[in-house]
Amino acid sequence: MKKYLIFIFIGLVFSGCISLNVTEKNKEQQTHFYGMYSYTSNTAVFRECATNKKFSVSFEKDYISLQKAYLNTKKEPAEYVKVELVGHIVLRDGNVPTLIVKKFINIIPKELCQNQNSKASLENTYWKLTMLNGKPLANTKAHSTEAYMILDQGKIKGNSGCNVMGGKYNLNNDKISLSNKGMMMTRMFCKGSEEVEFIKVLKKMYRYKVKGEYLEIFDKNSSTLARFESVYLY
Repeated sequence: MKKYLIFIFIGLVFSGCISLNVTEKNKEQQTHFYGMYSYTSNTAVFRECATNKKFSVSFEKDYISLQKAYLNTKKEPAEYVKVELVGHIVLRDGNVPTLIVKKFINIIPKELCQNQNSKASLENTYWKLTMLNGKPLANTKAHSTEAYMILDQGKIKGNSGCNVMGGKYNLNNDKISLSNKGMMMTRMFCKGSEEVEFIKVLKKMYRYKVKGEYLEIFDKNSSTLARFESVYLY
């Protein structure tokens, strides 16, 4: 009986050591996260895009930067907004998986988490503009028109965020560019629109890459000009 109890005791100690090692190891593993963040009633929640798992968010480290960006962006109470950050997961308050924000990187209000296993087609897809020259488009009430484009057999159409636009483009493998005729547009004025910058970007686009449900376009120097998210209209 004594031997049996000794074996159980050793087993429990050994298991405890393993758990402690894993916990300490997790503290050192920094991960690049994309996910949807929300805050309400003194509770912060993060839902990771890659796994769809939800985590509580600890009010420490660079959390303050995340929360400040969120409060300046959200339109509705408890609204979920996409964020990019570096952090790690630890067990807190009775083994509750909790996210520690090591470094807040960006808030991307125009994007959502997309299916990790799907891939949109370059052509005949509604591409919603989400980032310009590395900067996410903000949630703004200055105008309500969404900037987007649809590419279809050499013809481009969409909206600049203010005016209806249309034109032609050239496509050769992963190379894409506007035709020499440029873009035709309506002439409505919209204060606070990203129209001017968007059109400049389209004129400079040289190469593209589709990553799942996202489209990125680049200039001749491989600098990222813009990022789009696919939208399914049904």
